[in-house]
Amino acid sequence: MTGTATFGDFAAAASNHLARAVSLTDPVATSRSGAGRVTQAADIRRGMSRVITVISRYVADITASTARVRPDQHEVLTPWARAAVEAARALKEASALLAPDGGRVFGSNMRPSASAAGQGFDAAISFMTAGRDLLHTHLSADLDGIRVYRSEWAPVIVSVPVTGALMLEFAQWAQISATGGLKAAEVKPPREHRISDSIETLVAQRRLEAASRALLKVDVAVHRAQRRQPVSSADVGLLHAIRANVIPAHRLPVGWESVADLCRGTTETAERARHIARVVVPDALWSPLLTGDSLRETAASATAVSHHCSIVLRILGARAAQQGSAAVSAGLFQSAAAAERARDAWLRAATMWNQLTTETRGVTSPVAAETANLALWTGRLAFADATWTLAKGPTQPARPLESLAPTPSDLPGVVAAAHQACDALVQLAAADHQQVSLAAQAGRLHSPTRSLSDDVDIPHPFGRTPTGRVSLVLDAYRQAGQASARTTAALSAVAQAVRAPSTTLTAARAAARASRAGLGVDGAIIDPRPADVERASARITELPGHFERILSDLGVTDPAILARASAIDLAGEELIIESGREANAGSMRIAQCAPAESPATTALVRAAEPGATRQVVARPIPALEAEAEL
Repeated sequence: MTGTATFGDFAAAASNHLARAVSLTDPVATSRSGAGRVTQAADIRRGMSRVITVISRYVADITASTARVRPDQHEVLTPWARAAVEAARALKEASALLAPDGGRVFGSNMRPSASAAGQGFDAAISFMTAGRDLLHTHLSADLDGIRVYRSEWAPVIVSVPVTGALMLEFAQWAQISATGGLKAAEVKPPREHRISDSIETLVAQRRLEAASRALLKVDVAVHRAQRRQPVSSADVGLLHAIRANVIPAHRLPVGWESVADLCRGTTETAERARHIARVVVPDALWSPLLTGDSLRETAASATAVSHHCSIVLRILGARAAQQGSAAVSAGLFQSAAAAERARDAWLRAATMWNQLTTETRGVTSPVAAETANLALWTGRLAFADATWTLAKGPTQPARPLESLAPTPSDLPGVVAAAHQACDALVQLAAADHQQVSLAAQAGRLHSPTRSLSDDVDIPHPFGRTPTGRVSLVLDAYRQAGQASARTTAALSAVAQAVRAPSTTLTAARAAARASRAGLGVDGAIIDPRPADVERASARITELPGHFERILSDLGVTDPAILARASAIDLAGEELIIESGREANAGSMRIAQCAPAESPATTALVRAAEPGATRQVVARPIPALEAEAEL
């Protein structure tokens, strides 16, 4: 692995090590010694047991939301939710076969394997565990069991497409492991073994064979769901693109960066701005960092970013026209026009603060500082001056066409940088909109007394901002967010056409919107198809309830009494369903908290990301409804 660690890096490494372990399981190719072959079989049994344990943890993360569904109602689950339940059942069966007494299998699980095949399993398990740890850096649960989104990728991870892609991944691990188990079960005990030892070995091999066949049921269940509700290769690519929740380090341009370096700096700064925007929202009621000066500076910097993006996009549009890409050129000019409209909307939001302030002043918030840095990076892309700063203003010579995108292969990187910057503005507009709303509720917004109505008699320089003026400010931020969202949408189409790296961002936003709309695993565990639901509900209704079943067991046959018992059962079920809906109307609760990071994960992530540190959010952060909710 090179660069920033992604889930795809860990998943591919796990699959490769498993495949290598299975290829070394052939008894003839691995060892001529019967004792060596038996040792290898024991290592594989132990490795399979650990694989089952890790996959079970993945499945438990997915099935947490189906815990409230009774076993006799599983027929009404969506294909992927049902596949997760079936996979959990198969894994439990396979685990019981490998550990029939419920104890630990084959000694300590931390004991290193002696055979090459067993070492392959050990390496694969390390990468599988690291992949799950990577996903859990984005979401976890607090002490009350409430799910906490720790990054903008969290709603993507719990969405149906990415959940299905994850299940396809661990189904492949289960299939490869089962293949190795079936091959190991074919090893015959050495002739020099005693009869009792040979019998014990044969029993263990039969159990290994049965466990392998049970493990294959995971692959069968997942591919059945894939046929009913297909997961695309783009969804798998989105899963593989998920990185560890590590925020890029803060840095500024020094003056000699190449265009590629400027694009990379723009993307990293946009990511930092999105992260900080998520963090500051809950603190708006009390934080001294929420100042009118900072909000004005943020809006002014967002105005500059939109202006710089419009310049960059017009340069790229002219360059694409020179290179013969008429459709791409038209899309770029359309995006540039949208960026100009976003610039004007952000400027209106900034000017709103001429008659508005807060009780705290003179502090620059991290959001304002990061947005100013984003304006600096995009300005270096847009203008010819390699030492351009915000103090030099927007009336500077633009960068020459040839230097921004010398060849067609350079165009996608610059498009991706502009795409990332405009998407960050959408998130900033949502965050500032929420901050202003919360600050107004807390009475933190003030206006000069001279700007208020003559009916207001306040013997102070500032008075509380009227509700009507707050509404105007909120409307300005809403319009800025919508204009930036339209720019981002136009750039998404261009990025798709030129295959820019930011296409992953478009897919992530679509998956997050689907998750917020109730189409994720948490909100869509019930199959929406009316015919299937009706048939399954009819089968469930025909089953006797608790009290009706007890009376039947007692030999009661009177239809009137059984009807009364059935009515009691039905009323009880309706009460439980109604109470459950009220309890789940707020936040979804999950059964387990985030797992502790394993030592293997720490080593692997450090190897992939030298010097990176894990960022942890101290409070539950509500997801920002960035585009549709403004």
